[in-house]
Amino acid sequence: MKLKRGQKLCKECGETSGARAKTCKHCGAPFEVRTDPTVRMKRLRSKAKKKGLVEVSDWRELKRGQTIHYNGRSGTHWLNSDGTKEYVEDKGVYKVEVILEKGFGAWGPKGYTFFDMTTGKSTINPTLYNSPFKFKIKNAQV
Repeated sequence: MKLKRGQKLCKECGETSGARAKTCKHCGAPFEVRTDPTVRMKRLRSKAKKKGLVEVSDWRELKRGQTIHYNGRSGTHWLNSDGTKEYVEDKGVYKVEVILEKGFGAWGPKGYTFFDMTTGKSTINPTLYNSPFKFKIKNAQV
């Protein structure tokens, strides 16, 4: 059976419902919702696997010239008055330039960036916090 545009098929009863429906109009079975965080994470993991990316376990083992992928949801951040975090560095693909004692420098989407891998409150501003970044790297570069 071919579905028409704007329809989805219920796995329980096999009937069609509207594309935006949360439950089947015939049997009441819930549909899988894409905004569910667990479904979203599964999709992101499978995307990363398709690209051949693995998480970097120790940043000190990075080498000059390696390409890293940063998703923008970790690392140095501002702590807003409402408790939300605002990350400093831009997400994207970076090329490692130099490895130092407290972090490393890399070229990215908006130029050169230093990734400070220390933890705790920053000495620059009391609302700026340092925390380790999470990166992924291609399997072939490991």
